[in-house]
Amino acid sequence: YEVGLIKDLPFPSLSPNQESRLREIALSAARAAKALQVNADETTNAFTAPACLGEPSAASIRSVAEGQIRSAESWWANLASSTAEIDEIVCEALGFSEDDRRVLVEELEPPVQTFSPQWDPSNDDLLAKAYLTKDPVAGDRLPGGVEAERDVRVNTRRKKQVGVRSLDALCRLFEASPGALIGARRRLGIIRESDVLGAAASLFSYAVGVVFGRWDVRLAHSTPDLDPFASPTPNPRGGLINAGREVPWAPPIGYPLRIAPDGILVGDEGHPDDIVNRVREVLHLLWPRNAEGIEIEACTALGTTSIRQYFARPGKAGFWDNHVRRYSKSRRQAPIYWLLQSPRGLYQAWLYLHRLDRDTLYKLLGPAYLGGKLQRVRQELSDLRPGGALKPGISRSDEKRVEALEDLLVDLEALESKLKVATQLKDELGQMVGWIPDLDDGVLLCAAPLHEVIPWPVKKKFQGRTVSELEACWL
Repeated sequence: YEVGLIKDLPFPSLSPNQESRLREIALSAARAAKALQVNADETTNAFTAPACLGEPSAASIRSVAEGQIRSAESWWANLASSTAEIDEIVCEALGFSEDDRRVLVEELEPPVQTFSPQWDPSNDDLLAKAYLTKDPVAGDRLPGGVEAERDVRVNTRRKKQVGVRSLDALCRLFEASPGALIGARRRLGIIRESDVLGAAASLFSYAVGVVFGRWDVRLAHSTPDLDPFASPTPNPRGGLINAGREVPWAPPIGYPLRIAPDGILVGDEGHPDDIVNRVREVLHLLWPRNAEGIEIEACTALGTTSIRQYFARPGKAGFWDNHVRRYSKSRRQAPIYWLLQSPRGLYQAWLYLHRLDRDTLYKLLGPAYLGGKLQRVRQELSDLRPGGALKPGISRSDEKRVEALEDLLVDLEALESKLKVATQLKDELGQMVGWIPDLDDGVLLCAAPLHEVIPWPVKKKFQGRTVSELEACWL
């Protein structure tokens, strides 16, 4: 299909001036398109850090979101202008007449640059509604009036929307040029709460990546490489750890933060590798004077009472659910930070995909993490009830503490048991080989032996098989 389509396309002869200008504009358009992708998507190869973290005005999550919106608006306007000029050069080269151009506009709609460069202030309140909501907008107050709704495209834009309206749709809705629309939005200070939420979620995702060594925090204030012809690298350009997983690994001398050496973080308050405290270290590095305020504002935007609750919540609106969606495309889901949790969720561990090896589970079970937690819980229980009986005269608060410790111990032991099962996997000859993660197998198959401790947002399947059935591939 693609070969046939391209074969039938007319390729006009270009003059030297047209060819030179077309090359220049195409490069500008490609840079703009790459910027729009890189600034908003940490899964891209050229990503270094969320946009606008280094701006002096980015003193709050809302100001970071506003900076990201402004950056996206500017790049989109650049892209729209470039594509319109490319179309004009091609029309000239093909020798289009005025009638040809009129048909082209009728079929494809006019470029947004041809709309009015002046914004009508009487549309301010309608812009706020159209920008912030998916609700229908009154056609009698829009350019063209209700008569314009004879065009199915106009009628569709004015109806209730499935998603928020794009800048292109808003320009066409109000028949305003990109500059006029963007200027009005900035003058009114309109900002979507979903953009603030997205900025907060992106910040926490970036901070976790910094702690694991995926991102180099020294590049947080740098400008990403927008060369559209830059060769892809094996690792993200903003990365610190080599995804090849060379062992041993250590951060560069003088690096400003501690990195999780085993690729393991835990949800265990007071632990040296507690994910919450480690993320706070990143926030304090980025915002030395206002880290606590940034944390509170981010949690408010995310609808959670605390950063610990955000990371501990395995379901919707928690970090794990956000991370799985962030690293999913179409039917492919490939989270790089794996959440392992006990049956009741009283203990959680996070594994970094690119630091996994056959010793990862043994390290997690060892004294530095789960094993040490079990030992401390058992010791505290032993102190409160020596010989299996409560100490005489124990307070009511200590009694409640004993009950909580007993529940925690049962939960931890259940997690330990499930992890040990994964370390005792056998090959087809019956030889015990344990869990040997191979990323070439894909995330779902690689994680299959751990399916009982990974709270996937929905029951996972792989080519019609559940994760439980995939586990059989290992047995």
